[in-house]
Amino acid sequence: MEKEFFIIANWKMNPTTIKSATGIFKETIKEIKKIDKNIRVIFCPPFLYLEKLLSYKKNQGQIEFGAQNCFFEKSGAFTGEISPLMLKNLGAKYVILGHSERRRYFQESDEIISKKIRAALNVKIKPIFCFGETKEEKKRGETIKVIKNQIQNGLSFVKSENDLFKIIFAYEPVWAIGTGENCPAKEAFEILMYTKKVITQMFSSKIADKIKIVYGGSVNSFNFKEYILSGYDGLLVGGASLLPKDFSKIIKILQKLKKEL
Repeated sequence: MEKEFFIIANWKMNPTTIKSATGIFKETIKEIKKIDKNIRVIFCPPFLYLEKLLSYKKNQGQIEFGAQNCFFEKSGAFTGEISPLMLKNLGAKYVILGHSERRRYFQESDEIISKKIRAALNVKIKPIFCFGETKEEKKRGETIKVIKNQIQNGLSFVKSENDLFKIIFAYEPVWAIGTGENCPAKEAFEILMYTKKVITQMFSSKIADKIKIVYGGSVNSFNFKEYILSGYDGLLVGGASLLPKDFSKIIKILQKLKKEL
């Protein structure tokens, strides 16, 4: 069985108009043309653009959509929030949770993130669960401790082993996001192995071998190959996902590269 890869486009709070969002999406699709069946391309635009972009999905094969966040309740008096059930009913299949920017700017704790993961799973939305260390934590030699705590706490509400296979784990060294200082492949590989070790300790090695782990952090068409060759199951792409030629280049190169793996 061929390995399945996930290429996730996190547009963050960009662009500022639906016209630009539509243009970026259409141009990217035009550049990609055909996607191999074992490569899943997931677009995560701002909430406002999801419905419009979903309308262009017809006949696009392996292209799917996700959101960048959600709340942990299905509905209720939570002004300004978006529930996972709303996303489900709209047609989104994934949601990014625990991103470092949510942790930093919105003070999301591991407990809140864990509740969101459970809420997403309850309505059959697949969480893209982010974890990773900051520059300060890395300098203090706390990388392993931070990652272990984030994973263990983030999965505290996950009881079913089958649910783990629905989660995409995303290692994002915070110090590399938006800085252009990408993580060396050797370090990224060590975190990949450590992530599997934590899952083995929590559940089993059998489960650890099957979970999907992607890499994110200043990744683009020029440096992504080293992470795929290190064993990652894909990429969480930030700024480069807003550049149709660069983002599509990642997919084109991956389609050739995967034949060598």
